[in-house]
Amino acid sequence: MSRSPFILLTTILALLTPLASTDRPRQVTKHPAQWTQTTAVYPRAVMPMQQSASQPAATNPLNASISSPVPPPSPTSPATFKNGVVVPISGTAAGTGFQNFLLEWAPGSDAASGWQTTGITLVGAGSTPIIAGQLATWDTTSISAAGYYTIRLTVNISNSPVQALSIIYLEPDLLSANWPQFFDAGPALGAGVVPATNSDGTFRLLLEGPAPPGLTNGKFWTLPLNAPAQATIHTGHEVTCSPPSPISAAAPATTP
Repeated sequence: MSRSPFILLTTILALLTPLASTDRPRQVTKHPAQWTQTTAVYPRAVMPMQQSASQPAATNPLNASISSPVPPPSPTSPATFKNGVVVPISGTAAGTGFQNFLLEWAPGSDAASGWQTTGITLVGAGSTPIIAGQLATWDTTSISAAGYYTIRLTVNISNSPVQALSIIYLEPDLLSANWPQFFDAGPALGAGVVPATNSDGTFRLLLEGPAPPGLTNGKFWTLPLNAPAQATIHTGHEVTCSPPSPISAAAPATTP
């Protein structure tokens, strides 16, 4: 019986030894031939994607470019026109080996199909090279829906097409073909657009703009609904006059 504690301790140590050895880090050397993993550990090659409108097949601004409508800085901020207007398209279609050029349009801001030439009239039928000039006009009468539309210029240079793109937005609810209106400077702080009545009962809008930085003249804008904006120049670094009220702007007051 006196040897029982020794035997018990020896048995416990014998059981603990394998467990203790598993806590020690082991360095395992494995040869490449022993790997059974079948999936590659390096990234897969990027597969080519479908060509989109924002990435034409070949570009060269010296051969093909659209300057107007101005290509927007982002697809969601293009020039806006009223449906039915004739949009002038300007740019460059030229280069050594020039053969001809073509202009097309398609619905969408990133069109990949649906290209057509409906309403487009090419300058010189597209057979004459043009540098920084008008390329065509686009009559949008056939389009009734609001939305983004992509314009594509293709210039054939020695049988190798070179392309340029631009985007516009058509909005049928604009007041007229003269809208939207654009200004070289925004209104003064706290100022806004004031409606005024013309003598014939029609309306116009009034807007006061300060002098832009570095200039000395501000502008007082009159915005007819169906005509281009008209500006009255005001001298001085700040515009001090206030736009007339809708009543005083309508017509000279008369006394009975």
